[in-house]
Amino acid sequence: MITKAIMKQYRFILLEQPDLERRMKKISEQLERLEAEGTVVDTVSGGNGGTQHFRIEGFPTAEYSEKRTRLMSQKLRHEANERRIAEIEAEVCAFIDSIEDSRDRLIFRYYFEDGMSQQEIGEKLHIDQTLVGKRIDRYF
Repeated sequence: MITKAIMKQYRFILLEQPDLERRMKKISEQLERLEAEGTVVDTVSGGNGGTQHFRIEGFPTAEYSEKRTRLMSQKLRHEANERRIAEIEAEVCAFIDSIEDSRDRLIFRYYFEDGMSQQEIGEKLHIDQTLVGKRIDRYF
């Protein structure tokens, strides 16, 4: 049986996907930048009372590794969300389709699938936003 908690989870997991995609893109761009820059050069002072300077050159392995790990973590979360969406989407659609009242079906689709606020739905359907909340609560 579908519950309000499952419906809300579905709503928010749909909203989370674009955020995860944005984060993955940002990390991928950072990795590409690191790869394009190649090695980094730094100079440190040491020996002979600080008068000797040493040039250090190398690839920022630690930073690169950390970003790759974060990217993999984001990809795994994204894939898990996609599986979760697929698991409950059929159940959610069947539940919404089972609602006899056309206006209530629209309210559910707008709220749970499209992520619209109760105020936005009220404006779109020309009803009071408190009625939107009451119609949702009626089914739970």
